[in-house]
Amino acid sequence: MRFCSRERISPDAFAQLPGAISLLGGLTPGEVIINLLGGNDTTLSGGNTLQTSANNAYQYATYLDTTGTITVNSVNIVGHLFGGDTADMQTVSGATVTVPEPGSLVLAALGGILCLLVCRRTAPIE
Repeated sequence: MRFCSRERISPDAFAQLPGAISLLGGLTPGEVIINLLGGNDTTLSGGNTLQTSANNAYQYATYLDTTGTITVNSVNIVGHLFGGDTADMQTVSGATVTVPEPGSLVLAALGGILCLLVCRRTAPIE
């Protein structure tokens, strides 16, 4: 499955994700949201089941399934995974969830700017 633009797809089509999810066109995992609807939001139960099993393939996406069971089997998720109703979330057979971190170059640049501002403000006035 490949995402190349923002698309709205029926939640029923994503109850089972059997393969890799690749991103094109500069999309990030935070911009691809797979949101399973249904169930009881008060008791966090009764929703659709999200199942992924992709033989160690990579799936770049953010998953939301707050009211249903989640089973992640042999998949490398790069993004976020939220949900599992009140008790049911399984990650088995080498499944991993990796959260992308901000770019180190951006953090280094912000740190450098902060140091310059602090040094400028604390420099002695002659």
